[in-house]
Amino acid sequence: MIDLAGGMEARNGCIRHRTHGRSFAEMLMAMLTLLTIAGAVLFYLWVRFRVTEIGYETQELRKTEAALERTRAALVLEEETLKHPQRIEHIARNELGMFPVQPGQLLPAGVSDLEAAAPTSLAMAGIPYRGGTPRRNIPAN
Repeated sequence: MIDLAGGMEARNGCIRHRTHGRSFAEMLMAMLTLLTIAGAVLFYLWVRFRVTEIGYETQELRKTEAALERTRAALVLEEETLKHPQRIEHIARNELGMFPVQPGQLLPAGVSDLEAAAPTSLAMAGIPYRGGTPRRNIPAN
């Protein structure tokens, strides 16, 4: 190799590295473009995940709804069976010892329970007692 400097080291002390504003702006635009694309891809993946998740939840809720509808139908059938008049009459007669009302057991309308339970042999001649002190007819001497 030929030494053109004559043995002296060549120093480039005056040369400095400069960043061009144009290349920095291009790099910034490229980074923003890549970040935007990455954000859009992440958003798309999140939306797809949520749609799939909601689809599974919907399917599960439909299964639950069908099961509840079957349970409701069974309960309506059981209610109608329990409310059947012949079943109620059978339980009333056989298990509870009840019988139909006899004509002498009916109370006339407007008679209260207390009046019906009171003994009739001690009642005054149709004059109702309204409280306070009863009036007495005391003979004058």
